[in-house]
Amino acid sequence: MRGGLPPAITDALDPAALAARDRRYRAALFSADVDPIWRRLDGLLGASGAAVLQGLLRGDAPLAAAG
Repeated sequence: MRGGLPPAITDALDPAALAARDRRYRAALFSADVDPIWRRLDGLLGASGAAVLQGLLRGDAPLAAAG
């Protein structure tokens, strides 16, 4: 291929686009609607504990905030 990568690929490499994609993937990956294990963790950690863990894994809050 001549002239480098197509715009569809280079646009997806934009830092803002990568960050948005990462947020979407994390939101889906650590969602109780997608993975039923999160509802089971409510029984082990309590609903608020599981919510904090999900938030940390999604990147919603800094790790130090959970302490």
